[in-house]
Order: sequence, then structure tokens, then C-alpha cells
Amino acid sequence: MEELRRLVERLEGQERERREEVEKALNEYREKLKTVEDFAKIAEPKREDVERLFSVLCFGNLGYCCGLEKPCPFRDAVLEALRISPETYRRMKEDFGFRLAKLSSPLEVLPCAKKNRCSRGCSSPSREHPTRP
Repeated sequence: MEELRRLVERLEGQERERREEVEKALNEYREKLKTVEDFAKIAEPKREDVERLFSVLCFGNLGYCCGLEKPCPFRDAVLEALRISPETYRRMKEDFGFRLAKLSSPLEVLPCAKKNRCSRGCSSPSREHPTRP
């Protein structure tokens, strides 16, 4: 009987811990929602306002967010708040990847190393994207 009482106490303690974790996560979620709502009320946002908005993102910057194939309510809220369409976001992410590759790679096959525009319409200055090995 004593063993059963200890087991129940341990389970009750674990339940309390889980409830606290869930409550903490909910509070963080509510704070992020308030940040997005506050940003929406600003008529002419300044850089500091955008930086505060970015604070709701996992890595604090839209440039590090996942692509649109993965669901993320905060990335989507930030995109909407900044009036960035999904298609524009996709093109910006692609362009960012190529610019990063250009800065870190000496390969001439990188699209950014050429002068013509990409045939896909992105801002990469190449007609063709590199083939992945």
C-alpha cells in the first residue's frame, strides 16, 4: 500500500510539472500573439518595431525561417504583417540562398556569378540554376 501511495505522489508531481510546462508555453504563445497584434496597430513601423516583430520567430529573423512547405503560424503572421506574399517570400528565400552561396563559394557555376537574369524570374542574375550533385 505504501508503494502505491509513493507511485501516486510521483505521478501527481509529474502532472504538476507538465501543467506548468504547458502553462508556460501558452503564456509565451500569448505574448507572441500580442506582439503581432501590437505591430498591426502601428501606422508607420520603424526598424525597432520590425525587430520586435521578428522576436516572435524561432531564430529572430525572417531570413532563417523555414520554407512555406512547413507550417508555422508565426512566420505566416509576420509575412502578413509585413505584407509579403507567399510567392515573394519564396523568391526572397531562393535569392538569399544563392547570394549566400556566392559569398562562400568560388564556383563559377553559381547563378549569382553570371550577369543575366534567371529564367525562373527570381532575382538571381543567372539564366539557369545550378544542378545539385
